[in-house]
This record gives sequence, C-alpha cells and structure tokens, in this order.
Amino acid sequence: MKNFDKDYHDAEIIGYVYKEKKQILKFFLDDDSILDFQDVVFFDFDNIGTQNVIFDIQTYHNQSCPEWLIEWFPSISFYVEQRRHESYDFYYISSSVGLEAVIVCENQAA
Repeated sequence: MKNFDKDYHDAEIIGYVYKEKKQILKFFLDDDSILDFQDVVFFDFDNIGTQNVIFDIQTYHNQSCPEWLIEWFPSISFYVEQRRHESYDFYYISSSVGLEAVIVCENQAA
C-alpha cells in the first residue's frame, strides 16, 4: 500500500496523465509536485471541474473496502469481489471542491 510522503490537504489538482502500458497515474499539483500511483488497474473520476482541491486521501484494501465507497463508485465492485484471488489497494481522493476519485492498484506485496 502506498505511503504518502506529504499532506495533500488543500492541494489543487491542475492536470493528470495515465500511462496505460506502465500502469502509472500521475496528478500534477499547483505547487509543482506530482502525486503518482503505480500498478494502476482501474480509476474512476467524478465531479472533475476547473477547480479540483484535495481534502483527504483514504486508503483501503479489497479485504476492507467500505460499502459506502462501493455505492459511490459501483464500478470498483469487481475488484472488491476478487478478495480470494487477487490483492488490490483502493485510494479514495475526497475533495473540498471538484474532483473525487477512486484509484485501484494491484498490491504487489501480497
């Protein structure tokens, strides 16, 4: 599971890029830093707009993914249901304004 080296509260997302072959998702932030996710197998965005400010980033494993997250992003249910066969980490980016996101990454340590 990814450890975050800084507090992203109030950071504004100004762009993103997904490199499918490398399975990397990068968010570019207004302070010129980059928030990146490795081994990305799926992501879903909601409410993306002209202003996208991070409130918090929450992390879960497919063994402990909360029901409310599945209700908000039903497209992740496939990955949650794989708990017997695969190991995934889920990252939920909650927003102060704009973008909310869920990112599903293959857990290489499992």
